[in-house]
Amino acid sequence: MKKVEIREMEELLMVVDMVNGFTKGGVMADPYIMHIVPAIRTSMEEALANPKKGVAVIKEYHTKKAKEFQVHPQHCLQGTWEADLVEELADLEPYCYTFLKNSTSAIWAPGFLEFIKQLIRNPKFKKIKIVGCCTDICVMDLAIPLKKLCDELDIEVEIMVLKEAVETFQIKPHVYDAEGRMMEEGIHDRNQWNQMAFQFMKQAGIKIEEGYQKVLK
Repeated sequence: MKKVEIREMEELLMVVDMVNGFTKGGVMADPYIMHIVPAIRTSMEEALANPKKGVAVIKEYHTKKAKEFQVHPQHCLQGTWEADLVEELADLEPYCYTFLKNSTSAIWAPGFLEFIKQLIRNPKFKKIKIVGCCTDICVMDLAIPLKKLCDELDIEVEIMVLKEAVETFQIKPHVYDAEGRMMEEGIHDRNQWNQMAFQFMKQAGIKIEEGYQKVLK
């Protein structure tokens, strides 16, 4: 395996925020998200074995004074274990392009926009696949701006989210009474927010693809 040169790339896989701070430990972690790791690893290995495909790893990497902490609790600080890619994927990172972000959207990470513009302006480049977490925050905040950038530049690039390789977190499920009436609304219901994010992305022209093994071919 080796890192594919930008000028040779026809397809890119983006792995979003599969870091310890969202999966294994810390105030923002939900270990359930780890269930998508096998699908992500398979996707990464397939892409890295192809001389026309590349992989970009996006990692949350906050400063202590990050403005995002006005909305979300402090997490994934620079230089901490939380900001590291999970060990199940870490051995592949040297062969990937890595971008560190201080907001929910990788589009503004240092060097990322320049990287993407180089890719999509290459006539041979045709597709971006997105996997990772969280579906309704960092995945959606990347996918929609990418699609709008391609629209703005009148460039035909397919933006695809692999449904079985993205996930979001759960905080306190809905509470129902004995007759099935909701008594208390959940703070962040995983299934609800996944489905909302898929709908918003579909409306933006992003393809939501089921069956990640199928799209590897």
